[in-house]
Order: sequence, then C-alpha cells, then structure tokens
Amino acid sequence: CLILTGGIDSSVAAALLVDALGEDRVVALQMPSRNATDHSAEDAEGLAAKLGIELVTIPLNEIYFSAFDTIVGSIGNPDLSKLETDFRLRLSTALFMAVCEQRGYVPINSANKTELAVGALTLYGDTSGVLGLLGDVYKTDVYALARHINSRREVISEQTMLKSPSSEMLLYGAGESVLPPYDVIDSILYRMLERWQDQDEIVDAGFEKSDVVKIRTLIYASLDKVFQFCPIIEVSSMPLDKSYIDLPTA
Repeated sequence: CLILTGGIDSSVAAALLVDALGEDRVVALQMPSRNATDHSAEDAEGLAAKLGIELVTIPLNEIYFSAFDTIVGSIGNPDLSKLETDFRLRLSTALFMAVCEQRGYVPINSANKTELAVGALTLYGDTSGVLGLLGDVYKTDVYALARHINSRREVISEQTMLKSPSSEMLLYGAGESVLPPYDVIDSILYRMLERWQDQDEIVDAGFEKSDVVKIRTLIYASLDKVFQFCPIIEVSSMPLDKSYIDLPTA
C-alpha cells in the first residue's frame, strides 16, 4: 500500500509495484487536501484506473483543520507555513499507517534519494514506511523510470510528467526557489556521493560554489532524516546511510 499524491514519485512507485507484484496485490490511498494542486486527485485516480489497482480516498481537510485548530490553540502563534506542511504530512502518515495496520498492508515509502539527501522531507511524515522503493533513486532518474514505463504504454499521464517537481514539496519555505533545479542538484550529489569528489573538484567541473556549499551543508543537516529513514532497495554505489557521513572536506 502507498499514498498516491498525483506526483511523479508515487506514480512511478505504484507502477513498479504493479509490475513486481500484480495489480491485485497493490492498494493506493488518496488524501486530498487544500495543499494539493487542483489536478492531483484527478492524476491519482487516472493512474489507479490505468494500473487496475484499488484506490481508497480519505478526505483530509476536515480531520486536518480540526487537529490543526487544536494544536494551534495549545502552542500560540507558530510558524504557520512550516507547521501546516509538516503537520499535514504527519497526519496523513498516521492515517496511512492506521489503514495498513487494520487491513494487513505493507506501507511503502515513495520518497526519492535527492529529496532525502537534502532534507526536503518531513521526519515522521513522508519519511515513514516499511520499505523505501525509490530511496536510492535520484529525482532525475525517477523521471527516466517514468519515461521507460510509458515506453510500453502510457501509464503516467503527461500532466504528471510536466508537473513542477516542487509543486507539493517545501524546503524551508519554497522548493526550487531555495535550491537549484533537480538536474543540477543530482549532478552535484552524484559527484559527492558516488565519485567522492571534494568541494573544489565539483566547482572546477563548472558548478556554482554557492550551490555546492549549500547542498553539502544540507546533506549534513539532514542526517537525522537519513538515519531514521526506512530500509531502501539499493541500486547505486553509495546508498544513503551512515557510510557517507565522512564526505571529503572542502
């Protein structure tokens, strides 16, 4: 079982699960909320129909606002932008895990390696699950997987493929306005993690020093999320685990 958001990661994860296990062994949850894009529900429903899997819808807004009002009433005036994002993800995860426990499902995590490495995930929210299907797959490779899946027949819609990767992902407030594009992030991460290059080598290869420093800083700031992430299917020479804590210094 996994949560279908209408985004590329969960879409690819669902397609891979169906390929591996069969449509009768995969169930998806959809939790529409005010933070989702207008067509997220439509994309999730379309994908589930194409894959032939059961889609369970749990409307999140009423539960969310009730719980949100309760917590805000207890802690005063918090940083609402960050609280709303993290709280929504943790609440949806609680519902997801409850459904899995009650129905005997294995909860699958669809977060990718790029966003885990830089901390663009919420601890105890979208870091949760029993197995991380894409936890060792860079974001750009998730898109490559989607294109490969669609080469046989269109499973993942063009709308999902063209959707901004940061449409439902906030990192300290603003997705890609804080970080460079995903192809740049992935290139820098690959050089750091797979090729073990230091900061100067990466800058000499043509990358902006500010981007390299920012990503390296985020990697270390995100170690708590990496260390508490669920087990992943390893497909690279350097999966995200404690072995990369001693990255080459600048």
